[in-house]
Amino acid sequence: MRWHCWGAGPVPRGSAYCQAILPDKSPHPTKIILPSCTPHNSTTTTVMEKALKDLELHKGEAEFSIRKTAERNGLSRTTLQRKYNQETRTNAEEAEYQKNLTTQQEEELVTYIQDLTSKGLPPTRSMLQNYACVVAKKEVGMSWVSRFLVHYKDNLLPK
Repeated sequence: MRWHCWGAGPVPRGSAYCQAILPDKSPHPTKIILPSCTPHNSTTTTVMEKALKDLELHKGEAEFSIRKTAERNGLSRTTLQRKYNQETRTNAEEAEYQKNLTTQQEEELVTYIQDLTSKGLPPTRSMLQNYACVVAKKEVGMSWVSRFLVHYKDNLLPK
């Protein structure tokens, strides 16, 4: 059996970045993706929240240790440390941060579109783009308008 590993630096056998290439009778070797050696509960929100609460409870005490807390909860020490120091965000927090408009602003835009449509003056895509640019105080593209319309299509279609 040969091992084919890719990525930056040495990769341990059995990691998610390693493949076993097994010889067989066909001209092309069979590839088997091996499971990761470490459990992926470092991204589980409830486990992370529990570990962060443990750290907050024992903050000034002698038993305060990010490493020990990470081991007790089966988390990566660096992931827990970054989260504890607020260097990282959850996927939901990051998605909200990267949005051009907040959820509340998007809902206000939907209401604005519904009001105009009920008066018989549905807004054009360029009108929506201009409105979003003014509210967001930055440039939004036409693809943003398309994604917005797809996301809120149930609220915008007449019933």
